[in-house]
Amino acid sequence: MKIGLVHCGSRRTKDIWANLKEFGCGGSELSLKQAGEKRHWDYDGIIISGGPYLFTESSRDHGLVEQFSFVDDIKIPILGVCLGHQAIGIRHGSEVFRGAKRLGQETVHLVAEHPLVEGLKAQTVFYENHREGITLPKNFVLIGSSLHYPVEIMASLSKPLFGVQFHPEVSGAAGKMLFRNFFRIVSKHMFSDP
Repeated sequence: MKIGLVHCGSRRTKDIWANLKEFGCGGSELSLKQAGEKRHWDYDGIIISGGPYLFTESSRDHGLVEQFSFVDDIKIPILGVCLGHQAIGIRHGSEVFRGAKRLGQETVHLVAEHPLVEGLKAQTVFYENHREGITLPKNFVLIGSSLHYPVEIMASLSKPLFGVQFHPEVSGAAGKMLFRNFFRIVSKHMFSDP
């Protein structure tokens, strides 16, 4: 399985790579700029990392939302992490808001069954590091929520798009299970009829 990792400036991409390798996935890394310019995707799935940007600081936006336009038309599964989650939501109609800074462990309450969270407990602890959140975009299902942010896990109802507000790459066994589930989704997608 070949995964493309869109590096948005996160210091945790090495942890994402560690998870990829643990599950036997190969692939390569692209900068956000390269992803925005890419026309042909030769990956089986995409992971979009977190990053140090804030969508609510429009004066420093520098076209940040537009740089994620590549998520609009890709047909392969995409998992957005933190900033990547927010970008997928915003590109599909979410409102972004500034909330309480969350740094550390956060309990996420699963509110729907979904293959992305298969095997996870109804209340699962993940590692958070963010201060922005999004509303649920149209045609997405809410899968997980927390006390501080209403949209922690989401999935599109019409495309293989998934977002998590937290950082599964540094969330121990629960994060590994979420990655395993995403890779299973990618694998099923690889062998499904177009």
